[in-house]
Amino acid sequence: MSLKTIKERADAATPGGWHRLPYREGTGFDDRMGAVLMDADATPVAYTAARSLGTRQADAAFIAHARQDIPALLRVAEAAALYRTAMAVALEYGDSNDPHGDRLWDAATSTGDALTRALDELDALP
Repeated sequence: MSLKTIKERADAATPGGWHRLPYREGTGFDDRMGAVLMDADATPVAYTAARSLGTRQADAAFIAHARQDIPALLRVAEAAALYRTAMAVALEYGDSNDPHGDRLWDAATSTGDALTRALDELDALP
């Protein structure tokens, strides 16, 4: 499986954010049946099957958070790949005697900054 395939799936999914619908008295939704995941417009996105209450809640939380977690992880992976490439090129060709060497190191630093921003975004997720 490639990052491209994962990104295509994420892009095709219902936009986030998703949340688990908690059981509410009188809604007709019994928590023993499973959990329902809703999008931002309160439209059902997915249902989880009934199992033990703790597992069902954990499954629902995982699925709901995946809508924002997966795109954030993809941004980190893409930034890391760019950083690896930029560093490899800078190490190979970034000789201080080369007039283009500074530009190679600047590009590596810039991609490192992009990676740091992507990691900071990931850290900020709930």
